[in-house]
Amino acid sequence: PGDNLAADNVRRAVIDLQQMATVVLITNEDVNAPTSATYYMARALHPDLKSNSGFRIVTVKPEALNNPILKSADAVIVCNAPSMPAEQYEALARYTTGGGNLIWLLYGDRTALELTEFAKHLPKAEPLPIHLQSVQNLAGQAKGFVSLAEARYDSRLLKAFKDTAAESLTKVKFFKFYITGEVDPRAELLLKFEDGTPAALRTGEGSGNLLLLNMSPSPSWSDLARQPVFLPLMHEFLKGILLKDAAQRETAPGGSASTTIALTTAALTCMGPDNKPIPATLDKTTGSVIVDDVKLAGFYRLWAGSEAVATMVVNPHADESDLRPIDPRELESERQKEVSYLATAAGDGGARELDRGEPLWQYALLAAALFLLCEQALARVRPKIAARAAR
Repeated sequence: PGDNLAADNVRRAVIDLQQMATVVLITNEDVNAPTSATYYMARALHPDLKSNSGFRIVTVKPEALNNPILKSADAVIVCNAPSMPAEQYEALARYTTGGGNLIWLLYGDRTALELTEFAKHLPKAEPLPIHLQSVQNLAGQAKGFVSLAEARYDSRLLKAFKDTAAESLTKVKFFKFYITGEVDPRAELLLKFEDGTPAALRTGEGSGNLLLLNMSPSPSWSDLARQPVFLPLMHEFLKGILLKDAAQRETAPGGSASTTIALTTAALTCMGPDNKPIPATLDKTTGSVIVDDVKLAGFYRLWAGSEAVATMVVNPHADESDLRPIDPRELESERQKEVSYLATAAGDGGARELDRGEPLWQYALLAAALFLLCEQALARVRPKIAARAAR
């Protein structure tokens, strides 16, 4: 609605346009064989080959993996790659700890050995969050499958399945999965099977992400590929680990604006909306930039030498011109929050007792009594005054 504050008639934003994310799928399987897990993974991540939706899939054999392929990858998925050379495990560990996103499907008879080789190249302070023991095959046992029983829906990787979509996860039947040891407390346990075995967990390795999925869409391991939840589950997993924490901050005049840039040796300058330079502080270890006490609404542009590296947005605070009606209960709640009390050191009552107020009826009785005393005093004085006047 209209108001007298012209500054909020325009809202400014920075939109980060990105190309379709590239996912490198490392496998020894035939991507065109309907019996393989890779067949379903590739089609789930890019369902429509004529569309730009989903992810760009690059399938490579373990021995064909090289640095150019890794550098072009937004995420890497390892899916049954027993022939991986020793040097490739080191390359994957270096990719992950350097900020990459690695998803490892715990699928295949040699996966435990693969992860052991991979773990040798991880930092000692950040080992694998679990250790694989053996493959559990439920064929011919009891009901013949296990289902998902617990999920951490507050995680950004699973929040899309909270409430009404949660039931779809429990319908998947898993015939084979890996028995594991205890989960490291630093890991984010996302999904668990009925017997308590981890089904999906994420952990940080260096500055990157490692997502371990104790599940496979292969028909011999589960019916995951036939369930409607398969495609959105894989997409949410990938989008969740690709999401950067350094999002645009909402800043208002009078506060401090901040963003994150790639480390640079060039001189950093910040130009405000009035095209005047403003001091900016760069943390050379993290790339974090802070501009203290921004005074105007508008765009603040960061320059590294002659190259524009980032744009920060400052908008008027929404509370300055929020004309929406307020609920009286909310108003009363805010009023109570602002009440402060000053109690003496000798006082025994707390703030709650002070908030109750104090009855006044006893003061009214005292006032009435005082009036009666005054009336009696006047009644005694009046005859004496009258006698003196008669003399």
